[in-house]
Amino acid sequence: MPGICVLYLVRAINGPEPVTQFFRSYSRFRAGPEHDLALIFKGFARESDTVQYRELAGSACSRVFHVDDSGFDIKAYGTAARQLPHEHFCFLNSFSEILAENWLGNLIAAARERGVGLAGATGSGESMYTNVLIQKRHWKNPSLTQRLWTPFRLVLCRVCFDPFPNYHIRTNAIAISRPVFEQVWPKRIITKRDAYLFENGKNNLTRRVENLGLRAVVVGRDGSLCESGQWAQSRTFRSGNQENLLVADNQTRQFQNADPETRRYLAKVAWGDRAVV
Repeated sequence: MPGICVLYLVRAINGPEPVTQFFRSYSRFRAGPEHDLALIFKGFARESDTVQYRELAGSACSRVFHVDDSGFDIKAYGTAARQLPHEHFCFLNSFSEILAENWLGNLIAAARERGVGLAGATGSGESMYTNVLIQKRHWKNPSLTQRLWTPFRLVLCRVCFDPFPNYHIRTNAIAISRPVFEQVWPKRIITKRDAYLFENGKNNLTRRVENLGLRAVVVGRDGSLCESGQWAQSRTFRSGNQENLLVADNQTRQFQNADPETRRYLAKVAWGDRAVV
């Protein structure tokens, strides 16, 4: 049994297009280390509905899990990983697209570095609390609903999210060891707010890892390890032209395909004055 398992999430609601793109990239770029590939089928009514996805995976798939569509990606990863014996896990969502050779080797090598508890392809300093302040500051003709709801929203966000810079590893394309996973991964994720809080709330995944005395790092396509203070210049998530990005997803593609003005805004909320565009 290999020590590494890659868990790829296949959501019924997303259809076959992103899955086809993922397996095209999985076939194109060598992962590096030996590993098992497990598919997590989420929200499929019947097992027969997964046949086309199994065919895309072919012989690469060694294990299959079926989960309902509750709990978002976080719950699905946790449910599957707790049933596996591997020492390291790599979690990938449906929209993942591998961009470089040895992508898994780079992530796992980083996760095995002394003092590192979490390695991811992307990190951000974005704060949902600060975002609301920015939106309010740029109001021109706010609606009655905006004027009434925003003060309550600000209070809720201030309680749940740190202000910018709120450094956190995004929860796609991450590598984590079993011992760390068992200490930081939640047993329950019920609402979308729970999922947001786990990724970038005050007690988020990155903070939980740091509370163990470990570091969370972003891993570039070139194999470089970046600490949080370097993420803005890493040319991965919303940085430069994202040319050092190891694994793409729908959020990195949004930035890549955006017009210059939208790019500047997305980079600004992620990195503030340190943004590289």
